[in-house]
Amino acid sequence: MPQLTHIATATKIEVAAVPQWISGTWECGDQRFTDIDKDQYSYTPAPPTVGPNEFYFRWTMQEQIAIEALRSTDDVVKLFMRRLDDPRTTEVVLADPAVQGAVQHTVMALVAANVIPADQADQRIAAIIGGGAQ
Repeated sequence: MPQLTHIATATKIEVAAVPQWISGTWECGDQRFTDIDKDQYSYTPAPPTVGPNEFYFRWTMQEQIAIEALRSTDDVVKLFMRRLDDPRTTEVVLADPAVQGAVQHTVMALVAANVIPADQADQRIAAIIGGGAQ
C-alpha cells in the first residue's frame, strides 16, 4: 500500500492510491493532504518487484560468492536462497517485510564475514531493496 511520510514527525501514513502532488495538495485517491510548498509530506515509491535473477544481480560479485559459502553455515541464508532458487519463484516482492528481513539478515551475515564494512550495511540494504546500486 502506498505511503506518505509526514516530514516533521517521520510518521508514515498509508493511503489508498499512489500520491500525486497537484497544486499544493497530495491527492491519494479518497484522501487529500494540503502541502502548499511540498515541504510537509514526502512520497517514496514502494520497492519494486523483480525476478529472482535480477534480484541476485543486486548483490556484488564478492557478496554473491560469500552468500554461496554462507549457505552451508547460516540456516536463514540457506532458506532464503533456496526459496529464490525454487523454479516456482517468479518474482521477489522487495516491499514484503519477510524479504526485507531476509535481506537485512544476509547483509549482517556478510558484515560478520568481513565482506561488507559495518558502516556500509544500511547503504547496502537500501540499495538491494530499493535500487540495486552496487
